[in-house]
Amino acid sequence: MAGIDKVTRILMMYTKLLEGKKIYKRSFCADTGINRRTFDRDIEDIRLFFSESYIGYDLIYDRLDESYYLENYHQQIPLSPMEVSFLMVLMKSNHILRRDEHTELVYNMIHTCVWNKQDILTEIYRKEINEYPKELKKEALLKMQWDLQQCISEYDIIRVMLPEKCQKVISPLTLWISERELYLIGYGAGKIEVIPVRKIISFKMEGKKYSKDLQEQFQYTDWLELIQAKEKEWIEDGSQKKKD
Repeated sequence: MAGIDKVTRILMMYTKLLEGKKIYKRSFCADTGINRRTFDRDIEDIRLFFSESYIGYDLIYDRLDESYYLENYHQQIPLSPMEVSFLMVLMKSNHILRRDEHTELVYNMIHTCVWNKQDILTEIYRKEINEYPKELKKEALLKMQWDLQQCISEYDIIRVMLPEKCQKVISPLTLWISERELYLIGYGAGKIEVIPVRKIISFKMEGKKYSKDLQEQFQYTDWLELIQAKEKEWIEDGSQKKKD
């Protein structure tokens, strides 16, 4: 493979590194018809790119076999088509997300799948999207759940703003799905709070942390049973208010 231009050589190097493979100096020079000095210049260009791109990859030289590899690189393993299709079924069946969020998320999942199965997954989704409800006024949930997940992970105490100027200061413990509803479950004022995420107008961190022991205290709680009991309580309260 003689006379390969520099751009092609750089792309060959870059691709090999991102595949988690080593670039062997002697064999690469032989395959591309370049000398060792040209190889060194190409490698330096690659090293400079990684250092200026801030992506955290370190290009390492192994003296034993005269090779280069990425030290901090972990190759992304694509999802299998059966994994993606199963996630699509789960998402379709609960209808929690607004249709635009659902569509974007599904297409993002499809693009993480092996490339030769993306077309069939896309076709499956196109046939099923008409079954998904068009609720234009439905609240967006993806960003809210991610922000809450981070607070749960960091043990942040938060103040949750709800309709009718209601506020609750809680230690968020987990997020759970029940009956096509996403719930935030937390501990505050000496009791467990169950809050539908769609009803959260906003929240803010109180600048305080709660103890990790609190999460451990409730780690074996049957959250679904707790939510169902709360839903039953809400229904009974609503029926009583109508009678009054």
